[in-house]
Amino acid sequence: MRIVALEVQNFRGIKQSKIVIPEKRVLCLVGAGDSTKSTLLEAIRWNLLQSWIINATDSDFYQCNTEKSIIIRGTYTELPDGLLSEEKFGYFLRSGKAVVNSFCNGIDNNDLNWDDEPKEIDDVCLTVQLTIETSLEPKWEIICNRIEPKALSVSDRRLLLSNCIDNDFNCDFSWGRNSILHHYADEKGELRSAYTEAFRNASKSVEFETLNEISRTVKVTGKQYGVPLVGEISNQLVMKPNGISTAVELYDNKTPLSQQGLGSRRLMSIGLNVNASDGAS
Repeated sequence: MRIVALEVQNFRGIKQSKIVIPEKRVLCLVGAGDSTKSTLLEAIRWNLLQSWIINATDSDFYQCNTEKSIIIRGTYTELPDGLLSEEKFGYFLRSGKAVVNSFCNGIDNNDLNWDDEPKEIDDVCLTVQLTIETSLEPKWEIICNRIEPKALSVSDRRLLLSNCIDNDFNCDFSWGRNSILHHYADEKGELRSAYTEAFRNASKSVEFETLNEISRTVKVTGKQYGVPLVGEISNQLVMKPNGISTAVELYDNKTPLSQQGLGSRRLMSIGLNVNASDGAS
């Protein structure tokens, strides 16, 4: 996936901005302090957020004016096939060149008189629109000039597989809830079976002697209250249906990757996310 164009309205320090993104894999934003560089990156993150919840506040609106909605439109190309079928968003495909031309010629996106239908197979894009009104409820949609917008679900946004490599990227080196490693394992159906086998082995080897002493009172209490208990009461590890919490991490020989240098960790995290994104496409 690659971003083609970005439009931001009434978001933090940005009243209105339209940016055509160069056809490069690596871009660098250069500017003075507090010139909304981070705000632009945050706008892209919100536009593709893999959650239904955005912790938006009144201060996220330009000059705290909640009467004017936050609108973030991102146009993307090189998309996963799963989003391009007619059942999904095939009728919403746009021409990236047409979107770029509308930006360059000062055409308002609400002006539906310009043709955004793609004419070339390598010029296919989708535009994701995020709207946050005074209620602070976010709404994600796929838009085009030809038909009414269609809601974009969180599961469909996950197909776009975007990620922000910020101060929380250490999660990519452990099998935690938000780690990109889950994408690799879940694709092969290996993660659940690995958890199950590990827990079964752990359940056989771990003993809870102190807790078992306390548990004997449970049997006594059960007898007092007429609860039919067949055998001895013991404590065992239990795997929840929705998954487990883990502390399994990636190691380089005997060194955790999370203890590598900052630059090395960021590069590794970027690589994991880029490769996962390429696989989804």
